[in-house]
Amino acid sequence: MFNSGHNLKDVVYFDLEDRLYMKSHPLFSKEKNALQIQLFYDDFETANPLGSKKSIHKLGGIYFTLRHFPPKFNSILVNIHLCALIHTQDLKTYGFDSILEPIVSDLKVLETEVIEVPVFSGRIHGSIVQVTGDNLGIHYLFGFVESFSARYCYRFCLTEKVDFQTVFSEDDPRVTLQTKHMHSDHCQTIQLNPTLPHVHSVKHACLLNSLQYFNTTDKSVDIMHDILGVAQCEEKLVTVYLYTVVFYNS
Repeated sequence: MFNSGHNLKDVVYFDLEDRLYMKSHPLFSKEKNALQIQLFYDDFETANPLGSKKSIHKLGGIYFTLRHFPPKFNSILVNIHLCALIHTQDLKTYGFDSILEPIVSDLKVLETEVIEVPVFSGRIHGSIVQVTGDNLGIHYLFGFVESFSARYCYRFCLTEKVDFQTVFSEDDPRVTLQTKHMHSDHCQTIQLNPTLPHVHSVKHACLLNSLQYFNTTDKSVDIMHDILGVAQCEEKLVTVYLYTVVFYNS
């Protein structure tokens, strides 16, 4: 039914489907036509972002795309669909669960009950394969701390802030990777003692974790925010180092 134009590779990380996570996923590894839904969340100002009324009219948008199609098709606006539009001030009052509830309800139907598609002879399931966005927005959506100066502020591991500048590999003994079971324990601790501000960067549970085939501990990042945002600065530092230290002294 779908053709992304991509062939799976064993040694080259070209696409999301090349991850070991996808190759062993209980749904997507078995049902090749299962709908792979990617969500994206971000806030945006509808008024002057520099004026005195900034943030009053700020909105949050949740969008989705289907990851079965080649990037040249998924990158055009017609294939990026609006899923929910939120007044961000309301999130402080009602929380994210009230926004996610109808979305999660539909996703559970898609996960457990087959749907019929007119252009396809069979029946298909589907679920979330990835949630992307800037780190602040994703932490807010997933229920993690929104301050990146906290002792524990990373959603993928329990590395402490003092080690951020010296730890570069998950094989480092100072790194404890976040797991589904560990995250569940942290959420339960918060529920039992609501006076705690957070437990190892977790502030509260996320409704998306009630899905059968997705969990917020599934490790995927938005390369645009995590790499491209600092790539120019990093490239400059490396170039200066090579020129002044390596080439000049050789």
